[in-house]
Amino acid sequence: MVAAATSERLLSDVAAASLAAWASARSGPADLAETDEDRRNELRLAELAVVIALRRHVRTEAAYGVVGTAGASARSATTVILSGGVVRHASASQREALVAAVLADRGGARSVLLGAEVRCDAQYVLAAAGLLAADFPEAAHGLVRAGGLLG
Repeated sequence: MVAAATSERLLSDVAAASLAAWASARSGPADLAETDEDRRNELRLAELAVVIALRRHVRTEAAYGVVGTAGASARSATTVILSGGVVRHASASQREALVAAVLADRGGARSVLLGAEVRCDAQYVLAAAGLLAADFPEAAHGLVRAGGLLG
């Protein structure tokens, strides 16, 4: 993530080195945040991941057009769902700060969130829905609705 963020010019060399050193000292995803520094760094990595993912969606659409049967652009999304342990365990103010950072991005990520409602998958509903989607699409959709992720 640090390398991708550096290539996207989202991190200075100093910030990239600091974040990379912190990340390399971690034993893996199961290594829970214990300090304020850990929580700050995890939230920063989550923010970078969201910005990079949204930028890549926008660039891909610009280069190749909208791909898929639905024909919907990322920029036309009405709901954006944040997921993952860092987002799930973040406070409401921390999630708001993450969304604000994405909205401040001028590299394309901002355009996806404009006009979209941002929700958090606090119960890991998307993982279960993904497992159901291919064989039981109605059940997957119902689960996502019941989980409060769609209006």
